[in-house]
Amino acid sequence: MQICDRHSLHDIDAAGRVTQIPPTGNNENKYYKYTFDAAGRLIENNSYTSGQSQNPLQNSLAYDGDEQVTQRKQTQFSGSTPTEKSNFYFIRSSVLGQTVTEIDKNARKCQTDEGTIISHKRWSKSKTPEVP
Repeated sequence: MQICDRHSLHDIDAAGRVTQIPPTGNNENKYYKYTFDAAGRLIENNSYTSGQSQNPLQNSLAYDGDEQVTQRKQTQFSGSTPTEKSNFYFIRSSVLGQTVTEIDKNARKCQTDEGTIISHKRWSKSKTPEVP
């Protein structure tokens, strides 16, 4: 299904969620595509430049049982070859009801609290901090 607003033509699914946005024409030539899971949560979005649909930048989200985002991964494709650009995991506090820290795939703490980078330490299996 497609809807038209004053800016562009959007594709929407049966639940009324936007699934694709073509270029707006305002000096932007990017397409955006959105994928949702059965629970209606955004699990993937892709952006690619007009004529470059085989080379999208893909952002993926994973959720826990409380429907909170636990992982954000960014992958750049060149044809069918993926290259991971970033992969972050979110550590949440059930007491505070929010994310308390963000770590990368190498278990390095990247952010804590309000986006303040406080550490770039790597943790070994013995939990002893190692400075990279």
